[in-house]
Amino acid sequence: MKNRLTPVATGGFTLIELVVVIVILGILMAIAIPKYIDITDKAKKAADRAQLSALRSSTHMLYAKNILDNPDVYKGTNAWPAESNVWANMQSTNAWKVYTNVVYTQTSGLWVADASND
Repeated sequence: MKNRLTPVATGGFTLIELVVVIVILGILMAIAIPKYIDITDKAKKAADRAQLSALRSSTHMLYAKNILDNPDVYKGTNAWPAESNVWANMQSTNAWKVYTNVVYTQTSGLWVADASND
């Protein structure tokens, strides 16, 4: 006959072991979530900087094209392209993620972005 007072091994985890695992997972999540948010913010800023660089390159290519295609027309005048022509030359759309105020100056061919969030 078995003694009812002797413990029976069930092979499961104790409550303390489960609580320790949950606490460790909580600590890992507390570290990982802010890092993930920081990485996504940096990625958005990098995407905007890349788009701004592409706009500047496109503007300079169109400027050179204007001068090479029509040297007599643009001799001594402003050959910078219109903003709509620059956007038409681009493959991407105007989808800024971070920058809020992007301004093109046709007289100088400069693209300037509000980098206060940068």
